Amino acid sequence: MADPIILQWAPAPPLLVLQWATPDRALPPLSPDAPLPTVITVVGPQGGRGPAGGEAFEHIQSSPSAEWIVNHNLGFRPSVTVLSPGGVEVGANPVHQSTNQLRIYFAAPQSGTAHCI
Repeated sequence: MADPIILQWAPAPPLLVLQWATPDRALPPLSPDAPLPTVITVVGPQGGRGPAGGEAFEHIQSSPSAEWIVNHNLGFRPSVTVLSPGGVEVGANPVHQSTNQLRIYFAAPQSGTAHCI
């Protein structure tokens, strides 16, 4: 397992200075006059395997409701897009209950389709 990366930040008006260090290498504080890189890349350990391509689920909500319960059984927390019956994207608040279920909340009852990918 790779050593953790420790991030520190401190405001330096009018800039925000970002420093990082590993347990075996600490960096000295940067002065406000020091040139700053425009891009900082921090590489961490490789993540777990993602879902196989093409795995998706479509939930059709025929009757309007302010809360939809979607049992997608995909085994991961998918990205969710909600469309009205006319195919227009609808503002919604999806909340993942588990890796197999989510609830979608609306300000007013809606019908339509939820695409989980």
